[in-house]
Formats: sequence, C-alpha cells, structure tokens
Amino acid sequence: MEHRHQGILAGGDDYSGVIDLLRDRGEELDITDYKSYWRALSQSEVESSLQLRGYALLAFDLFPDARRVNCRMDFVRLGVVREMTLEREDADAVRQELLRHVSAIEKAKEAGDFPARPGGHCDWCGGKGDCPALASGLEAITCAADAAALADEYIVLEARRREIQGLLKPYVTREGALARNGLVVGYHTSDGVSYDLPALVSVLERAGYGILDYVRPDATAIKKAAKADSALAEALTAIARDASKSTFAVRREAA
Repeated sequence: MEHRHQGILAGGDDYSGVIDLLRDRGEELDITDYKSYWRALSQSEVESSLQLRGYALLAFDLFPDARRVNCRMDFVRLGVVREMTLEREDADAVRQELLRHVSAIEKAKEAGDFPARPGGHCDWCGGKGDCPALASGLEAITCAADAAALADEYIVLEARRREIQGLLKPYVTREGALARNGLVVGYHTSDGVSYDLPALVSVLERAGYGILDYVRPDATAIKKAAKADSALAEALTAIARDASKSTFAVRREAA
C-alpha cells in the first residue's frame, strides 16, 4: 500500500514523498515505484532519479536499523523493471543533493522571476489556460484532438524528411555540404580511434587499470554467437540484465 512520509533536512526544511510499495526485510528494505508511462526510463535515468533516491532516504528515516534499500521502478504498461540499490552511507549524498535543490528554489524566490518553461511537465499543470508561455506562441497539447492532429502532421513531416534526405545525399556526396542560414547540411566526419583488443588489455593491465572499467562487450557479436550455440545462449540467459529502452519514432502498427 502507499505510504506518505515526511523527512527533515538541515536548516529545518522538510521533504516528503508517497512510496507506492515498501517491504521491510530487516537490514534490507524493498521499494517499488509503479509508473504508468508509455516510455521506460533508461537504467542511467533511473539511477540518477532524485525521486527514487529521495524515497530511499525516507525509508532510511523510517527504519533506522536498515543498511540497504533496493529500489525498483516498474513500468507496468511495458513490463519493464529497472533496479538500483542504495547503501545507508549513500544517504548523506542524497540529502546534500536535496539541499542544493532547496537552495536553488530559495534563490529563485528571492529573484522573483519564474519564467515558464514548457515541456513534458505541462501535462500535470492546471494553469495551461492562461500560461504566458503558451500565449507567446509556444505550444502544449491540451486535448486528444490536438495530439491526433500533431501526430498526423509529424508522420507526414517524417516521411518528407526521409524523402529529402534521400535526394540530398547523392548531391552532397558529389558536390560537398551545403551551408544554409548558419547550419551545414551534409556529411560530417568525427574523429575517432580504435584499438587492437589484446594490445589494449595488455596496456591497461601494465598501467594498473581494471579491464572491465574500459572494455565493453560487443552485444551484436554475442547475440550472433548465442544464436549458433544453444549452450552459450542458455548460460547468457542466466546472467542477462534487461537493457530495453523506449525510442520516440513512427512505426507501422504490429499485425
């Protein structure tokens, strides 16, 4: 069941949160935050979520003997679960981050200037009807009909973008990039290097660096090998971690 708890920061500032599900397992606590988003946050986004880490801080306040909080975000519409763990010694860092946010809010109050910044958070705002940012020409979707109209427009623009790109590629390949209105349309070459893997491992080891901190697995090669080796596929399944992600795009409906 949901549980609301309020904590106190240094200086008397308070913070609160509603934890969807909290399980007490003695020295370990389990927190689950259920999300109805149609986009699954990435693992890095979940780990940097101040909301989830703030819940862990509240849980430490509630259970002084707990040493660890296992946090989960469950994206129920997508069947995706992200997990992270915070130790009690991490609590001070979270508390300091909350204090920095409080300080920023206080400075904004003193300045008396609160410019509207339209974005995804507008969905939860009850002031869209008289928002000065919207009045200045910026848009926010306020109903399903608006969303449908913009989606139709977006689909057409995406198709046209691909068509234009296909026409421009042969030209800029032959004639070079086009400078237009301060922007350059064409191929852009970026610098990069690659390393012979055994040689790289040898250099890292001699320099005293941990190999796993700098070498990442080739997911495509591993997937290909697993298709050809059932025993390998079974062993990989036992250690696999969910790395699914949500991408905003236009695709055909599933049959």
